[in-house]
Amino acid sequence: MRVIGAFLMLIALCVPAAARENSSPIEMRAAQLPDMLTGKIRPDAFFSPTFLNAVPELQIRQIADQLVDQNGALRGVTAVRAETEYNGEVDIGYDRGTVTMQLVAASDAPHFVIGLQVTGVKARDDSLSKLSAEFAALPGMAGFMIARHNGAGGFTPVAAVKADTAFAIGSTFKLWVLAEAAAQVKARRRTWSDVIPLGPASLPSGIAQGWPTGAPITLHSLAILMISISDNTATDTLMAALGRNAIDQRVSQIGQIDVNRALPVLTTLEAFVLKNPAKSQERGIWETGSRDARREMLGRLAPASAMVDRVALSGKPAFIDSVEWFASATAIAATFDTLRQSGSKEAMEILAINRPLPPGEINRFSYVGYKGGSEVGAMSMSYLLQTKAGDWFTVTGSWNNPAAALDERRFEAMMQRAVNMVR
Repeated sequence: MRVIGAFLMLIALCVPAAARENSSPIEMRAAQLPDMLTGKIRPDAFFSPTFLNAVPELQIRQIADQLVDQNGALRGVTAVRAETEYNGEVDIGYDRGTVTMQLVAASDAPHFVIGLQVTGVKARDDSLSKLSAEFAALPGMAGFMIARHNGAGGFTPVAAVKADTAFAIGSTFKLWVLAEAAAQVKARRRTWSDVIPLGPASLPSGIAQGWPTGAPITLHSLAILMISISDNTATDTLMAALGRNAIDQRVSQIGQIDVNRALPVLTTLEAFVLKNPAKSQERGIWETGSRDARREMLGRLAPASAMVDRVALSGKPAFIDSVEWFASATAIAATFDTLRQSGSKEAMEILAINRPLPPGEINRFSYVGYKGGSEVGAMSMSYLLQTKAGDWFTVTGSWNNPAAALDERRFEAMMQRAVNMVR
């Protein structure tokens, strides 16, 4: 599980009577959280059967380990803010930060914990200079940017490392497709309710690769699948409906994008096929050919999922420095600015479906939009945020290493720290 915000638990704790003296249920259970997280209290003595049926012990341990990976060794409870005697927030101190959890205890004795959710993570003594240094020190190449959007359009960088360097961004390119969909709807060339037959299957991520080819799906639903769960088959279907030329023109109009590397925009299936070691001739044209030569080659490629070498796509980075979608942090901020200025309520709603932060962090903003992308050796995470004061920000970061897989948990923690700095 990647997103700690998904940590929602129903827990049954068995506590000696002595531990319940002179403390409210919320205080008693909060005091025992460190022992639960470090494994000193066995799950079968700690959790209710209902919870253990829903969330296996292995998942609980993985989340506890993830908290240590991201924040260092657990120190103990640092604060309990009770809303009632059964409900409140608990701060757990770690070497490198503080994790806040919402805890709910049952009203009847022995006051089993019935709800526990991570709602926030705050790094200890953090700063933009410290975060920038950590990005610069990552193996391979990495960068990030925090940018404030201007009211009339455009944006101003607040902090950045390699903001103008083009990275492999994986599925983050799907923001370009969403921008074109919104533009075609605004121009009345399309409607969100248009029904489009599902195209040929690509590879996961997503679910539509197992659906019947030709299944009728609305443009709106294809866009939801593309952004919220990064469905590749839905993406390719939507790209075919919108048109390659139109998407390429949209990318050019967004600006800040190196069109010589970005165009023509590959479908996901085309990218998978070109990463096949057996496609060296076609890949050579993609890597060194002109834009027109690339287009002509893709027209002859006729990609199909049977042409994908799945072994070549697993275990180690596969041509992430050449067969990919490339954009800088500045280009991603420009893409978010295009979507923000598009006037498309639907596009903004679609961007906000995925919940990439702990609930407590999301609730501290008026709006959180998100798109990420990853494959072996490449990872990108991008947020469009509106603060409670009404200010808009982009927080975006990418990490590439053609030689090795990435520590994704480490990168996720660094990006959440960047988001926390905006807040």
